Amino acid sequence: MLGCLTNLAYRELDAYADYVEEIDQKEELLRIVEASLYVGYGDIQITLIWDNTSDLDLYLIDPFGEEISNRNRVSASGGVLDFDNINGYGPENIYWPESNAPKGTYRVYVFHYAWWDQPRSANFILLITVPGKITKFTGTSYFNEMIHIIDFSY
Repeated sequence: MLGCLTNLAYRELDAYADYVEEIDQKEELLRIVEASLYVGYGDIQITLIWDNTSDLDLYLIDPFGEEISNRNRVSASGGVLDFDNINGYGPENIYWPESNAPKGTYRVYVFHYAWWDQPRSANFILLITVPGKITKFTGTSYFNEMIHIIDFSY
C-alpha cells in the first residue's frame, strides 16, 4: 500500500512540476510580448528583459566601433537605445530603423549596474532580431559584471 501511495505522490509531483514549468514559460513569453509594446524595431533589434528590480544595461558596439548604451543613446550609424529601464525588469532596446543598419560586426554586452539596495543578481533574456531570424540568449548577471553575449555579422 505504501508503495502505491509513493508512486502516486511521485506522479502528482511530476505533474505539478510540469505545470509550474508551463507557467514559467508563459510568464517569460508575456514579459517578452509586453516589452515589445514599448520599443522600436527595424533591420536589427536587440532587446533585454530580466526578472527583478536590478538595473541591467544593454551595450552594443556597432560596426564602426561606436558604443550605444545609456551613455550614448544614438550612434552616427543610426542605432538607437530607445528604452533604458532603471527600475527593473526591462526592457532595454537598441535598434536600427528599416534599411539603415550598416553591414559589419556587432558586439553585444549586458552590464549589471550596482545600486546598493538592489538584488545582487538577475536572470535575463536577450533577443537579437535580424531579418528572418530571432536568436534568444539567457543568463545570470551579478553586480558590476559586464557580460559579453555575442559578436554577430549583418
